[in-house]
Amino acid sequence: MNVRRPPTDRNPKLRRTAGSTAAGISVFHRVLPARVFDRIVRRFNRMPN
Repeated sequence: MNVRRPPTDRNPKLRRTAGSTAAGISVFHRVLPARVFDRIVRRFNRMPN
């Protein structure tokens, strides 16, 4: 994506995800139930249940 494009769009997005990993996490966050998403994030970050 061109760097100049977002500010000059007619309807610019207020927030954009930075990177492909963040985009994937965002999709999971929207699709999965909260408890399942939290469990996956905790397991990925090696946090206690």
